Amino acid sequence: MVLSLMETDIFKILIIKFLNKNFPISKIKKKGDKRFRRGIYIPTGYTGKDDKQYYINDIQDLHLIYSELFKILESVFGVGPTYINPILMNHLNLL
Repeated sequence: MVLSLMETDIFKILIIKFLNKNFPISKIKKKGDKRFRRGIYIPTGYTGKDDKQYYINDIQDLHLIYSELFKILESVFGVGPTYINPILMNHLNLL
C-alpha cells in the first residue's frame, strides 16, 4: 500500500490519537503488588478474553506491550511496520 505524504500524516495522527485514548501510560497496580508503577492496561476484546496489565519498566513486559500493541495497530489500521514502529517506539518512550 503506497500512501501520499498527506495520507501518511493523517495515518500517523490517527494512530497517535488511538494510542493516547485507548492505551495511555498510567499508574497501574498488578495483583499482589503493594505499589503503583507506570504501565499500560489492555482491556478485554483487543487481544483476547482477559484484561492485561504491563509495566513499562519491566523489560519482559515491555516486549509484550510492544508486540500486543503492534498487532492491535496492524489489524485496526491495516498499515505495516514502516508506519507503526516509529509511533509505537515514541509512545513507549523507547526513542
